[in-house]
Amino acid sequence: MKKNFFIGAVFMVLAAAAFAQTEADFDVTLTDDGTGVVIKNFTGKAPKIGAAWQVTIPATIQGMPVKEIAENAFSRSTYSERGLNNQGSWVQTTQGMTSVIIPEGLIKIGYSAFGLPQSINGSPTLTSITIPASVTEIGVVAFQGSLITSITLPAGLTKLGAGAFQNCTTLKNITIPEGITEIPEGMLEGCKAITSITLSDNIRSIGSGAFSGTSIVSFTWPGSVPVENIFRDGLLETIVFAEGVTEIEYSAFKNYNKLTSVTFPSTIKEIKSSAFYGCSSLTTVTIPDSVETIEFEWDAFSGCSKLTLATQAALKRRGYKGHF
Repeated sequence: MKKNFFIGAVFMVLAAAAFAQTEADFDVTLTDDGTGVVIKNFTGKAPKIGAAWQVTIPATIQGMPVKEIAENAFSRSTYSERGLNNQGSWVQTTQGMTSVIIPEGLIKIGYSAFGLPQSINGSPTLTSITIPASVTEIGVVAFQGSLITSITLPAGLTKLGAGAFQNCTTLKNITIPEGITEIPEGMLEGCKAITSITLSDNIRSIGSGAFSGTSIVSFTWPGSVPVENIFRDGLLETIVFAEGVTEIEYSAFKNYNKLTSVTFPSTIKEIKSSAFYGCSSLTTVTIPDSVETIEFEWDAFSGCSKLTLATQAALKRRGYKGHF
C-alpha cells in the first residue's frame, strides 16, 4: 500500500514537472523603457496540479524581470487534450486555467489580462489568483467575469481600471488598500455575492455604477466623496451620509425601490432634482436638528409615497415644496 502511494506521488510530481511552464510558453516583448519584459500571450498549457490547472508566471524571462502583463494576455488561454470518459470512450476536452501565480516584481496588469473568455466556449474558469505586493496598476476589465471568490489588493496599488472585477459573480470579499483614492466606474458591477464593502478615508471619488448589481444593503457614504449613482439596480436598503457630504446629485438614487432609510449629516446643503425620485419603499429620512434649511429641487422626493407624515413634515420645514 505504501509502495503504491509512493509511486503515485512520484508520478504526480513528475507529471507536474513535465507540464510546468517554461520561458517558451510566453510570447513577450520589452517594456517601453527597456528595463523589463511584457507578457503578450500565454502559449503553453497549464499543468493539472491537484484540482487546479495552474499557471505560474516566471519572475524573469531570458534574464529580464517580468514587469507587465499585456492586454488579453491570458484571456483566451486554454488547454485541449484527449482522454477516457466514465464510459471508457475517448473524448476531446478543453480546459481553461483555474489558478494563476504572479511573481513579485510585476508592476502592471493590463486591459482584460485575465478577462473573458477564458476558455474556447467563453465560460469563465479562473478561480484563484495571487497578486504580489509589487503591483501598482490593474487595468480596465482585467478580471472581468472570473470565478474568484476572494481577493486582497496589494497595499502599493494606486490605480484601478473601470470594471476591473465586473461580473465576478462568485466574488464575496475584496480588500481595497488605502493607496486607492478613486473607485472606478463599474468596478464591482454585477458582483452579486458582495454583501458589504469597506472604504478607507482616502477615497475621493466613486465612479458611476461601481457597486451596481451587488447585494450590498447598507452603506455609509464617505464625507469626502461626491454623491452620484453608484448602485443603479442594487439592493440598497439603508444609507448613511457621513459628515462632509454637502449635496446629493441629480438622480443619484432614482428608482431605488428597496431603499427604506436615509440619514443626512449636519453638513447637507442641497438635494438636487430626482435625487430620490421613485424610492417607493422609503419611509424614513433623518435630518439633524441643526440643519434648518436645505436647498431642494422640486421633485427630489417625488414618488416617495411611503414616507411617514413626520418625515414629510421635517422635509417641508426645511424647504421642500414638491410632491411625495
